[in-house]
Amino acid sequence: MADKDTDNTQNMVAQQALLMDSMPVQMWFLTDEATYGKVNQCHADFIGMAKSGIECRKLRDLFPEDVAATCEQSNRTLLESRKTVVSEEWMADPHGVQHLLEITKTPVFDNNGEVKHIACFAIDITSRYEVEAMRRQHQKRMTALLAVLDTLGKSSSTGLNDAVTQSLEQLGKAEGVDRCYVFLFDQDTASNTHE
Repeated sequence: MADKDTDNTQNMVAQQALLMDSMPVQMWFLTDEATYGKVNQCHADFIGMAKSGIECRKLRDLFPEDVAATCEQSNRTLLESRKTVVSEEWMADPHGVQHLLEITKTPVFDNNGEVKHIACFAIDITSRYEVEAMRRQHQKRMTALLAVLDTLGKSSSTGLNDAVTQSLEQLGKAEGVDRCYVFLFDQDTASNTHE
């Protein structure tokens, strides 16, 4: 009977490990503010090491000093507050590509109410950040274009040259460039009419 219980327990542990390793979310826990416990495959892949090369190792053995110190300070703050912390942090993968990670760290308490582990989860939100940045740039561009249309609409034919120049300045500011140009094209030539 004891062998069957042991087999069932081992089977459950194997299934839980398989489940954790199948998740597209980085998961790991820390045994204290500076030491890894278990990690899932997604986290190991992001770091660029085998799980066995990460587990039970000090953060300072795996990361540059400044990165490890920042993580340890964040973990100490969590241990003191005993509350879940969510942050967004830029981190490089093994190829040097920067990713924006939303990291959630939560304390896990023992039966006496003491923090036993820190459970950590990270989701790559780089694409969401990039989409938001593009949306902001698009909004900025549209606002500039509306201002240009307003400026051109209010100009008289004699003030059109000044209105175009002012409009180009507004577009340049919106795009973050020093100059914008208007070119007129015909079949054989192109000429710069405004700068």
